[in-house]
Amino acid sequence: MNNLVPVTYNNERILTTEQLAQVYKTTINNIKNNFNNNLKHFEEGKHYYKLEGSKLKAFKSQVNNIDLPINKFASHLYLWTERGADRHCKILDTDKAWEQFDHLEETYFRVKENKPLTALEELRLHYKVLEEHREEIKAIRDDVKDLKENSPLYTIECKEIQSVVQRVGTRALGGHGSRAYNDRSLRGKIYSDIQHQLRREFGVRRYEAIKRCQFQKAKEIIQAYKVPTILQDQIVALNNQISVEEVI
Repeated sequence: MNNLVPVTYNNERILTTEQLAQVYKTTINNIKNNFNNNLKHFEEGKHYYKLEGSKLKAFKSQVNNIDLPINKFASHLYLWTERGADRHCKILDTDKAWEQFDHLEETYFRVKENKPLTALEELRLHYKVLEEHREEIKAIRDDVKDLKENSPLYTIECKEIQSVVQRVGTRALGGHGSRAYNDRSLRGKIYSDIQHQLRREFGVRRYEAIKRCQFQKAKEIIQAYKVPTILQDQIVALNNQISVEEVI
């Protein structure tokens, strides 16, 4: 393991097939056969790089001055990433392979954590952070909106509901100064009936428990209130009475 020549390609540490066979104490042919028999489990650019033509020539030129075991007559070359080395370890599934991969992970591939980021990598990292923050902010806004809309009515909204109840009730009684309005018992029945209808519509015990998102709907229900026949008859009867003073 200590004799491994560190090689970098595409800004990440890689291993040649020869190095991989050396580390896992197996043969080069075994590595090749395992790869060919499990092609569907390997993805180029993720688990390995296949160099041919000008790319292979450039790579050979790059490693020309280091002691790297490469067949100079090879028409193509496979370079294995950390994920690729992990796949080969799983295929081999020997105690030695697992032991060696642990060493690779802790030493050979660990240096990638300290390598400087390229400008593009830094830009991607900043973008990822911004995206995460944007998602967090959106989640917070959604939570605040949900809390705002589903919380019970505020005091000022409860007072507005009471005002609408009184206004609609007063109109149903015949207005201020009418006999029905001045009858405290009948006036109380009307106000109570409006509130009862409101509670029934939203399934709450107190209209103060109505959700804020239902505030406008609550006012519409009150404004559309219709007086029950039994109460309407009492209102008409009272408002049609003529007092002695009016006759005189």
